[in-house]
Amino acid sequence: MALDFDISFKEDKIVGFFLKQHQEVNANDYKIKSGTIDLKGTLLEAEKSSILVVFIHGSGTNDRDETIGPNKPFKDMAEAFQKEGIASYRFDKRTKSNPETFSDESTVEDEVVVDAVAIVNHFRSSEKFKNHKIIVLGHSLGAFM
Repeated sequence: MALDFDISFKEDKIVGFFLKQHQEVNANDYKIKSGTIDLKGTLLEAEKSSILVVFIHGSGTNDRDETIGPNKPFKDMAEAFQKEGIASYRFDKRTKSNPETFSDESTVEDEVVVDAVAIVNHFRSSEKFKNHKIIVLGHSLGAFM
């Protein structure tokens, strides 16, 4: 069984530690067009949210969760954000979902920037998200770009 844990702090001391069965969140498969491909991802919405976080991967062929072994840091952060009333979008990187669009001549702009801009523009033009504050949260190469 998957478990979640909650840690409660008071000032600089842990005052509570609880294990509980993992609760699945309300996630929607969501595609965004970037050039000729569809970026397949997951949109986590939060009630009364005014913030949308867009996750941008590090280098390599990464899935939407930025899976590293058994760890899924993007998914974990997105679910934690949702609990705090923050929406998020994470997607499968083109080098993972559409490797044929990437070659030796491709640049970091082709690998990261083009898709990040397409995603932000998509949400900016969306009636539902146009008034949201959009935060681009990158890891490694995604943060650098």
